[in-house]
Amino acid sequence: MTRRMVFLGFLLCLPVLLLAQTTGKISGKVTDEKRQPAVGANVLVEGTTLGGAADLDGDYFIINVPPGTYTLRASAVGFASYRVSNVQVSPGLTTRVDIALRSADVQLSEVVVEHERPAVQKDLTSKVQGFAVDELQKLPVQSTLTNILTKQAGITANIVTTSISSQPVFGQFATIPNDGLHFRGGRTNETLYLFDGIAVNDGLWGGFDLDAVGQFTLSSLQTLTGTFGPQYGEAMSGVVQMQTVDNLLTSYSLRALTFTDRLGAWARGERSVNYEMQAGGPVPLVPALSFFGSARRYTTDGYLFGYQYPNYVDSEGRDKSGSPAEVPMSFRDNDMVFGKLLWQPMDQTKLRVGFYRSSSIRGSYHHYFKYNPYGTPHVHLGDRFLYAKFTHLVSPTTFYDIAVSDYKRDFRSHVFDSPAEYSIRQETGSAEFSIAGEDFVRFDSFFRRLEAQGSFTSQITSEHLLSAGVVFDQLQTQLERVNPNGSQTAWQVIEDYDIRPVKMGAYINDKMEFEDMGLVVNVGVRYDYVNPRREFVTDITTPEAGTGSVPARSYFSPRFGISYPISDVAAFRFGYGHYYQYPDFFKAFQGMNRQYALYPAPNVRSVSGAVATGDIEEEKAVNYEFGVQFRIGSLLSADVTGFYRKISNLIGIVIVNGYLTEGGVTREQRFPAFDNVSAATVKGIEISITRRFADNFSGFFNYTYSQALTTSSFLFSLPREGAQEFPADWDQPHVASFGMSFEFPSQWGFSFLGNLGSGFPYTYTQFQPNAERAPWQGSFDLMGHKEFSLGPVTLRAFLQVINLFNRRNIWWVYADSGQPGIDANPSTSDDYTNDPSMWGPGRRFQFGISVKL
Repeated sequence: MTRRMVFLGFLLCLPVLLLAQTTGKISGKVTDEKRQPAVGANVLVEGTTLGGAADLDGDYFIINVPPGTYTLRASAVGFASYRVSNVQVSPGLTTRVDIALRSADVQLSEVVVEHERPAVQKDLTSKVQGFAVDELQKLPVQSTLTNILTKQAGITANIVTTSISSQPVFGQFATIPNDGLHFRGGRTNETLYLFDGIAVNDGLWGGFDLDAVGQFTLSSLQTLTGTFGPQYGEAMSGVVQMQTVDNLLTSYSLRALTFTDRLGAWARGERSVNYEMQAGGPVPLVPALSFFGSARRYTTDGYLFGYQYPNYVDSEGRDKSGSPAEVPMSFRDNDMVFGKLLWQPMDQTKLRVGFYRSSSIRGSYHHYFKYNPYGTPHVHLGDRFLYAKFTHLVSPTTFYDIAVSDYKRDFRSHVFDSPAEYSIRQETGSAEFSIAGEDFVRFDSFFRRLEAQGSFTSQITSEHLLSAGVVFDQLQTQLERVNPNGSQTAWQVIEDYDIRPVKMGAYINDKMEFEDMGLVVNVGVRYDYVNPRREFVTDITTPEAGTGSVPARSYFSPRFGISYPISDVAAFRFGYGHYYQYPDFFKAFQGMNRQYALYPAPNVRSVSGAVATGDIEEEKAVNYEFGVQFRIGSLLSADVTGFYRKISNLIGIVIVNGYLTEGGVTREQRFPAFDNVSAATVKGIEISITRRFADNFSGFFNYTYSQALTTSSFLFSLPREGAQEFPADWDQPHVASFGMSFEFPSQWGFSFLGNLGSGFPYTYTQFQPNAERAPWQGSFDLMGHKEFSLGPVTLRAFLQVINLFNRRNIWWVYADSGQPGIDANPSTSDDYTNDPSMWGPGRRFQFGISVKL
């Protein structure tokens, strides 16, 4: 009761229904030739209804500006008009544009200048990285957003560093979805994903299907790591903001793109094909209404294959007869469609309605099924997202947003669609390979989030930008996990539940910009409330005793950031914050089974994985960040960031000594359970250097040195005794990425991307976990392009070479030999030890064409 009253009291302090910051701010000073304030001068953002007026000191500001590149027009009585082009706006940041007007009798024509983005973003209080959509076109990363994000500092891809067969629970959870990324040494799924400012995380399994999103869908992509503000909740490691077009469109545009690596046998492709299209413009006959839409289809066979022999005669898998058929096992087929309507009936109001849908079918390589490839499960992912967002500009200094959304995700992992097919083929195999039958993994789940949220933002004084908001989530989590091995009547239901939790959150933040001192301070606090709304046993050690409601959780998260420019060429910053995240619900509800006679008590006699305790708490990270931005000459800028993260309350396995009573006899029953027992420590330094476009080229270099230590890498493994920390499975002390893009006046150019990284750790002796390390990794990608202008149409042809030097990167090795493909056991065959998933993909070529109208 007390917690509820605290929460309600906090809500009463807020003006409206939580939107993340999806807009930025433009501010500056308007002066005349004598550097005196041009009082009353109007500054407008062309193509929008946004603008501001200079005050008595000549200061102006324009809030609620969607991210993008704009032209400003300034005007005042007695002065020539003034235009500033190439003004770039980023979410949550202030773009400074000072304007010097000239008297009309001195300057008859309009003054036109190009804004030069400063090398030092003075109001940056935490690390922010991002790309605009036009920048993405210039880089050889045309397939997925994941490839783009991993070129940024502090973000690495999740690589499976062990075979599926050796993973806990016999690899049952190898096909479940996750976001596939580690932000500053954190686990996967510790990141918040925002689409037009609205959360699209899968609350059951975690993550978001980034690989389905097309590059034409977004207008900007931004990542926040470390000490981001209180606007962002339920994330311990990072935030990814995907923003689509958010201004009314006054002209028509059309884009199309296709590329493939099906260029013949010499190209060694993965049989990939991509089709993508985008269109937008005003809706005919309907004033102030525009549309924007995109669609994409991407298919690939991947680089890992199985083989189907017509006559498989040897149970050991060494002697096969006939010509084998090659079967792709790491294939992926993605389909995506996105549509958005923007209506602005008045200058002060704007309504957006959007719809996003994607579907994905994926295969997974399991070496045991190399000669029985159709016996492995395939994954079906389906995302559906419908939202409406309303913005009202109450005054030039105040606006509010309200949004409602409905997000759904289906996830299925199985071998056969029809249950009856599982009983047709009996399991036949050897110690090395499966001959017939199928994997017994079968998941069928559904997640839904109905959300109402809103925010209020006001520039209450020239120094204080106040923002506040709240959010309410009604969730639905459905999961059925069965063992379909054998006949259909003998199916074992492992998990089965339909639980509907509730989440609420609220925040308040004050961004203080003291122009005279150059000081910028962000201070805020966030409140979160989670009610799992499930019943469970009151004492896990007596699992057949009484049950009760799992208690709700609530927590406050203070956030603080400061930036202090010491000159126009350097600025220091410091950030600190507490970050909480309630575990993905598949962890919090692990072992719930409605088919069990004593439900909601767990069936501890038959545990497949673990049983979640009833008092699961939120996971926690305390993040510190210290950084400095500085300019190196006229074209180079750098950012050096040191960070430290103390992570606690992570979900891990404990062994419970329970007691069961049968026939009046009480006996001990040991079983594994999920609880908040793991911890981690991450520390490191990031160096980012950017070269702005000039003399036909631009470039970047990112380097991260870090150490990610944990008490447990696998979710289903016991933490080390005494909370001993060791390198996490994803720990890479040294990671560097770099790239350059060249553009020439004759409409051609080329670009390259490269990355280098330490090898992943592995355990040679159990007394020193992950003390050894596999060889370093690296790749180099190249792209060349040529544009052709055909009237209003721009045709662009490009050729990409992925992994130019054909480096065979090693993902994992055998612990006993320290090498891939060779173990120390003389009884294993070479065919068995040569698991192709130990290596990354080789060189491939992609050719593509894009059209812009």
